[in-house]
Order: sequence, then structure tokens, then C-alpha cells
Amino acid sequence: MPREEENRSKNKKESKVTPFGVKITAMLLVFCGLVALISLLYTLSAPTPKLSAAGLLDIFALSAFPIAYGIWIQKKKAFYASLILLESLVIIYPLATAFSLPGFFAENWIYLVSFIAVGIIAVPILISNKSHSFSGTFTFESAKTEKGVKRHKLLERLPVFNILYLIFGIALIIRTILPYDRVFGGEMVMFGSDDPVYHLRLIENMLFGNHFPHRIYFDPYTLFPHGDHLHFAPLFDLIPAFVTWLIGLGAPTHMLMETVGAYYPAVLGALVVFPVYFIGKELYSREVGLLSAFLIAILPGFLFRSILGAMDHHVGEVLFSTLAMMFLLMALKRAKGSDITFEHLRKRDLTSLRTPLVYILLAGFSFGLYALTWKGCVLFVFIIFVALFALYLIEHLRGNSTDYLCMVGVPVFLIPLLMISPFLKHSAMYSSVHVASLLIGALVVLLLSILSTVLTRKGIARYAYPVAVFCMGILALIFLNVLFSSQYASLMHAMGWVKYNVGMQVIGEMHPMDLGAALSHYSTCFYVSLAAFALVIYHVIKKWRPDETLFLVWCFIDLMILGVMFDMFGIRPPPIGQNRFVYYYAVNVALLCGLFAVQITQLSFAIFSDTGKPKAEKKIKGKSGKEKKEKVQKRKEEVPETGIAWIKQIKQYITPNRIIVLFVVMFIIFYPFPLNIANPFPANMPENFERSYYLAIRGPSVFHADWYESLFWMRNNTPDPGVDYYALYEAPPRNEDYKYPASAYGVMSWWDYGHVITLYAHRMPNSNPFQGGIGGTNENGSIRPGACTFFVSSNEEEANWILDELGTRYVISDLEMADAWGICSWLGRTPKFSAITVWAGNTEYYNSLLRYYNTMEARLHLFDGVSVDVEGKPIPALSHYRLVHESPSFVLPLVIIDENEEKMYWRPFSGDYNRTKSQAQILHGHLFSMPVGVGIEEVLNNETIPEILSSALNSTGFPLSEDSVVIKIDGTRWTIRDRTNENTFHINRKDGRLDVYLYGIPTGQPNIKAWTPEYIEPVSFVKTFEYVKGARIEGTAPKDWIVEIA
Repeated sequence: MPREEENRSKNKKESKVTPFGVKITAMLLVFCGLVALISLLYTLSAPTPKLSAAGLLDIFALSAFPIAYGIWIQKKKAFYASLILLESLVIIYPLATAFSLPGFFAENWIYLVSFIAVGIIAVPILISNKSHSFSGTFTFESAKTEKGVKRHKLLERLPVFNILYLIFGIALIIRTILPYDRVFGGEMVMFGSDDPVYHLRLIENMLFGNHFPHRIYFDPYTLFPHGDHLHFAPLFDLIPAFVTWLIGLGAPTHMLMETVGAYYPAVLGALVVFPVYFIGKELYSREVGLLSAFLIAILPGFLFRSILGAMDHHVGEVLFSTLAMMFLLMALKRAKGSDITFEHLRKRDLTSLRTPLVYILLAGFSFGLYALTWKGCVLFVFIIFVALFALYLIEHLRGNSTDYLCMVGVPVFLIPLLMISPFLKHSAMYSSVHVASLLIGALVVLLLSILSTVLTRKGIARYAYPVAVFCMGILALIFLNVLFSSQYASLMHAMGWVKYNVGMQVIGEMHPMDLGAALSHYSTCFYVSLAAFALVIYHVIKKWRPDETLFLVWCFIDLMILGVMFDMFGIRPPPIGQNRFVYYYAVNVALLCGLFAVQITQLSFAIFSDTGKPKAEKKIKGKSGKEKKEKVQKRKEEVPETGIAWIKQIKQYITPNRIIVLFVVMFIIFYPFPLNIANPFPANMPENFERSYYLAIRGPSVFHADWYESLFWMRNNTPDPGVDYYALYEAPPRNEDYKYPASAYGVMSWWDYGHVITLYAHRMPNSNPFQGGIGGTNENGSIRPGACTFFVSSNEEEANWILDELGTRYVISDLEMADAWGICSWLGRTPKFSAITVWAGNTEYYNSLLRYYNTMEARLHLFDGVSVDVEGKPIPALSHYRLVHESPSFVLPLVIIDENEEKMYWRPFSGDYNRTKSQAQILHGHLFSMPVGVGIEEVLNNETIPEILSSALNSTGFPLSEDSVVIKIDGTRWTIRDRTNENTFHINRKDGRLDVYLYGIPTGQPNIKAWTPEYIEPVSFVKTFEYVKGARIEGTAPKDWIVEIA
């Protein structure tokens, strides 16, 4: 019997047992092959079979069948072949989906999900097969050589990489597929309004002006008659220009340029998940990194700046600033861990310096990329300076060396300075503020290190250090103020653009953020991020890590520059804050929420755990711990992996308490998911995802389609200004105007539209979204020529003087500019007349509609420059303006009279001209006209209804009851109110006739009527006028003849 058992045991060991994980992998590969086969057959069964990118991927995926067989019989080549196949599908399929037409995703999403799911599940099972390696393949036990160890570490990271890449794919697909129809669905590629349009102008000029890679830094095609020195930093435009030039093999087309430009922000936005992951991983753990990466992929506070067509430099700011902070955190962590000092530099100890030095240089270089993307980089100069200053104080007070802070800080300030130095000659881009802030940052860091070293060597008490630093700082400020007063003033105002000012009242992105806006951008994650500050502060106090201190300062400053904290404490208006920085704090929110979720979950698991130890380490009665460990180890060596072990490991974490904790934490982060799971998509998703979904579907913010039609009309039907649109312009000296040819002229419009006039009409606006050419009122009451002073002017001579000063020939207006009633909000647009009055400096004066109707904006856009009678007040015709073009869309402003709520409000009625004109005729309520008869006016003045008028009204179907009264308004206007029938009639005398109007036309809804004043007609959404100075016509005609000129 003993011998038989021995033989049986020997046979069992010699028999080849297929591990459970291998079986699972083989079945997943077979499933992958079946999915590919079905997809390929579906493609080939189409009426017109066409081998697309999906078909090629399907053919490639069919190799899963032979690979599955090789995996089953455990062949070395099959192991690597499976990894190549699965990784290829995981990497390629999301990219193919993101850069294909939306139909690709609609038809192939099942295959996409299937392939990626197989890759995500199968790869970790493959590389975790420790006990039974494939024949000759690499495993933990065979990792003997250095090369084998490196290869194993690489394989170990694949599962995490796959998850991270999946998050990247999700971020990219959301940003490209959902807004695709909005951007590419029309006759032209649509870009976000304002800055994205001008970035396209700069790229277009670079590529088609035969001077790539040189970019213009002065543009005469804006801010006529001066031209504008450009403040846009160069890097953001150079990247898509280079990609377009490369793909086009040196001969790019406009369509290629626009396609690359449209996808550019989406790619940059999706790439942000990688530095966010590494920051979370470096500071805390992989779990924090992965969750943070997922959150930044879907947070609406960042997504709206990084979707298809939103080619603004803000997305570049986020990517490069986050990359810079990632490398800076790594540099501080490794410099502190290696305990590097100046002594290492003196001895050239490269062994200790090599790793920290690499990250220091990468941090400086990334910070330089950020500086080359946005001239406002002084924001992060300030953040890094504050963090390093705090680190110096803390490290010295703790008795630690501060050498490593100097070795990190000085290069991080000087490298960006070197990178921007070639562009310092462009004064509008970088100035003495940038040079001074970076130089002062490096110098202060160096001085703080010297002071710390001197005090330490002399044995002076540690608390003397902050006192000495404070005194030195005061002396330095006094020194700068006395000797370099102008530079001192510039430096003190370097962060002035985050302070509250007039621009914040009228420029959307400059509004301080309130709590409601914060919740719309971050949902409950905003509150979670505030709570997570407590965890970070606790870690800084308890564990003290310089990298985490930098993270705390970074998050705190990003939070404060939003202004939302002031709103939460009732401080309105806030001293600082702009909601444009919502995309910066989105990165902080993602990281703080990732930290909160993971650490609260881990803490709760530890609290609910029985012993906090694995079951294998529990002491069993009658056996020592040593014997138990030996037995467990022996079982691991003798028993082949069957897949049951890892299932048991998972089960030990699936306890009711831990499930509840996980549910609560996830509910807070992904509110209100999963309680809303029964709702239709996307309402069954987390609130942040739902908002991001609708933001992406809506696409970038673009102007009304009529604008593009009008601008192309202008481009083709107005005189060429005589300035080469694609030239590499030579900038004039600062404060001097560009020398234009005599044929050049300006186009007057509100500053919002300056860039689209430049790009699409190839004409030169008098004002632009750089807030140039707006005009205004001086302190002495005189006006500065500009857009706001022209459009609010009620004096034609004054308006003409403004246009003459600015060399204007054409005026373009739209309904948003003319909207003093607020009707554009109902069309998904923004009323802008109030903003015009704010810039003009007299908002309340124009609150009166009668005053508004006398402005140039109303006289042009509403009345086409002709004379009109408004409530008995004549408005004269304009003498020097003629309407030359109207866009095809028309809108009729109308008044809703709600007798149920006893209120009146304005609403729009839109359509083509015929539709809106017929509606206007109805809503004007014109019933009839009659000649002024003898005695009719006298009767009305006596507030009595003339019999002839009563008979005429009875014949219209609106008979007067006995309970009707006459109210005299003035000598030419009367109102009749019929209280019984609830009708009101207006009577106006004009040109010897009485016009009778019904005030309020029934709408079919109880007690709700609609009405439009007779002087308001349907208006085209965009109108173009030519400013004609006038002409002297000479000739002869007989006396008393009337000469008509047409």
C-alpha cells in the first residue's frame, strides 16, 4: 500500500495539469476570435462589402484561435503572441474609434467593449501564472538575470497600463465622438468662438504664408487702424502647425489643417489622465492614481475646454502645468529621499545626483513648455515660490538640510527663463514681469539656502530663521521700490488680473465663481475635495513630506483663485477670483477625490476587519504559527494553481460591512449613481458624467450660423483692404500704428466678433476679443472712440466722428448686440447690449427702452437707419448708413401678456422673413385706419368713444361693451379699455389718419396674449451696413424743379 501511494503521488506530480488561469485565458481568446469572426461576417454581408479599419482589425483578431490553442498546450510563443494580440487590440481599437466617424462607434461598440474587456481580464491572468509556467517561458521563478528582472517588471505593469489606457480611450472618445456632428456635420469645420478661431488664424498664416515655422507676433488684420501686438504664446500654435505640415508632407491643405486643429484639444485633454495618474501614484498609491485619472477624464469642469473644436490654449495650460507639477513632485521626493546636498555637487557624486537631476531637469523643461503655452505662467511661478518658501521654513525649523530645495528650485525657475528668452523681444507676450519673477524666484531660493546654511553652522536657534527671512524680505521690497520703482510696480500687479474689476461683470470667463457654478462643474466632488484637504493637512503634519506640501499649496491656491470660497462665506463681490480657472482646479478635484475615496475606504476596511491579518496567518488551536506557515508554504509548492486561491482572496474582502463602505464612498464620488440606475441613459450615470455628456454633445460654443454666411458674403462682395492676409508682418515700434495702405479700412462690430471677422471675412475689425478697441468714457467725461461708444451713441454726428477716427467703412451688428429685452436667452444665445452699456460706463441710463431705441445699435439693427415713430417720439433717419446685406434668419421680438400671473415679458419668434413678417402683421394688431373726421379727436379728448369708431370696431369682431373707457395719452395717442371683454385698443394719429390697433392677440391659452409694437418689424439676425461719408453732386436744373437722386 505505501508503495502504491508513492507511485500514485509520483504519477500525479509527473502529469501535466492545465492551470485554471490558462483555461480561462484560452476561453477568452476563443471568445475574442468569435467576436472578430462575427464582426467580419457582418461587414462582408453588407450590400456593398467594404474592408474598413474595423475589418482589418477583425482579420488581425482572428489569430486569437491558433493562439488560444497554443495557450492551452502552454507554448512559450503563444504566451507572447497572446500579449501582442491583446495589447494591440487594447491600444488600437480606442484610437480607431476616436478618430473615425461616429457611425464606426455606433456599429462596432459591442466589438470594442468585447476586445478591450478580454484584454483587460486576460493579460493579468496570463502574467500572474506563477506556479506553472509555459514551456520555456518567463515566470517569477525564472527571473534570474538582470534582463529577465526588467522584463518581468515590464510585464507586471501591463494590467495597470491597460486600465490607464482604457481611461485615456474613454476620455478621448467622449471628446471626439460626441461633438463630431456639431463640428464636422455642416458645410464647414466649426471651431469654438473667440480664441480658438484666432489660433486657427495664426496656424493658417504660418502654413499658407510660406514662412513655416515662423509665426506672426504682430497682426495688422485686427484692431484697425493700429494693428495688434499678439500676446498668445507660441507653443500652442506650433504643435498643430507642425503636425499638419508633417501629415501633409510639406504641402498641407486647409481641410487637413482644420481637421488636425479640431482634434488637437481633444487629444491634449485626454493625455492629461497620464500625469494625473502619476501624481496620484507618487503621492499615495496606484488606486488613487487610477481613480483620479478616471475622474479627470469625465469632470465637466475640464471637459468643456478639451472637446473637439475647442482649440483654445487653456487645454494646453492644464496639460503642461500638470506635467510640470508631476515632475516637480517627483524631483522633490527623490531629492529628499536621496538626501542630496551641495557636497554631492562639489564631489560630483553622480550616483546620488543622477536620478533627482533627471526629474529636476524634466520639471524645469515642463514648466518651460507651460510658459511657452500661456503668458500668464506667473500664476505657477507664484504657486511654486510659495511652496518652496514654506518648505524652507519647515525644513529649517525641523533641523533638516535645505540644500536639496535649492538644487530643485533654482533650475525650475531658470530653465523656463532660458526657454522664453528668444521671445522676450515680443513685448506683448513676455515682459519684465516674467523675467523678474523667475529671476527673483531663483535668487530668493538661493538666498534662503545660504541663510539656512549660515545659521545652522553658527548654531543659531532655529526660530531665528523665519525672523531673519521676514526682515530680509521687507528690506528687499524697500530696495526694489526705491531703485526700481517701475519694475516694483509691475511685479506687485503681476497677479492683478485675478482681482475683481469691471471686466468681470461682462466677460463670462472672468466672472467670480459662485457655489452653484462650482457644483455644476464638479457636482458633489467639490464638497469631497474640500473634505480631502483635511486628509492632506493631516498627512503633512503627521508624516511630513515635501512633495505633499507642494501638493497642498497647489490645491489651495487653485481653489482660492476661483473666488468660490468667498461666495460660500458671503463675501460678494470677492476680492479675487475668476471662473475661467475651473479647469485648473478640476485636476486638484480629481486628485483630492481619488485620495478621499481610497483612504476612507481603506480606513473603513481596517476598522471593520476582524484582525487585520490574512487568514493564513491566524493562529489555529493546537498548532504553532510556525507549523501553520510551513504547512501553507508546502501546499503552495505541491498543489498546482487551480484558480481557486485567487477567488478565495477576493472573497475575504466581500463582506457586508466592506460592501456598504464601498457603496457609500462611490455614491458620494459618483452621485447619484447607482441609485439612478433605472433611469434612461445618460440620466442613469453619475451626475458629472451626465453633464459632461451633454456638454460634449453640444460641442464647442460657436456663433450663430448667420454670422458665417454674412462674413463669407463680406469676403466676396466688399473691396479688398490691400494688406496681404498671409504675410509675415514686421511689427512697428511699440505705441506706434501699423502703416496701412490708403485702401485699408476697418469693420465695426462688438469685440466678441473681431476674430471671426479676421478669419472668415479676411477683413480688419476695429475691436477684438483681446478687449482692444472697445472705447469708453474718460474721467473728464470725454469719450474714447471704440465699439461701445459707437453703438450706444444717440447722436449720428458723434457716431460718425468715431468711425472717421477709426477708419471704419462697414458696420456689422447682430441680434445679440441689439437685444435689450433678453430674448436671445430663449434662443440659446447671450444678450450683449447690457455688456455694451457697462463698457460705455452708464448702464442705468440705457435701462429705458425709449433711450435704447435712440442708440445707434437700435437705429441700425431694428430700424435699418430709417425714421420711425416710437410711442409718439420721432427718431430721425440716419444719413450716412445703408443696409447692404441681411442674413437669412429673422426674429420677431414680441411681448407676452400673462393675465394669470399679471406680468409681461419679451419672447422671440424666429423663422424666415415671410413667416416672421406674417406673424408681425398679426401681433401688431392693426385693425383698420380711418381719416381724421371732424370732431373725432375732440370726442376722444373728452374721453368719450365716437360713434363712428364704435361702429368700426364692432365690424372687426371686437365689439365694445358699455364698460369701455377712453384714456388720453397725449395729443396724438389714445387708449380704449373694454373691461367686460378684456380688450385694449390703441389709437394713433399719423399723417391725417387714425390707426386703430388691438393690444394683445389671443394665443389660444387662457388669459395669455401676445403683442408686438407697430414700430418693431422682424429683424435679420446679422446685418451689414456701409458707412458712407457722403458726396458732393454738382449739376444744373431749372428753378423750382425737384431733383430726385437714386
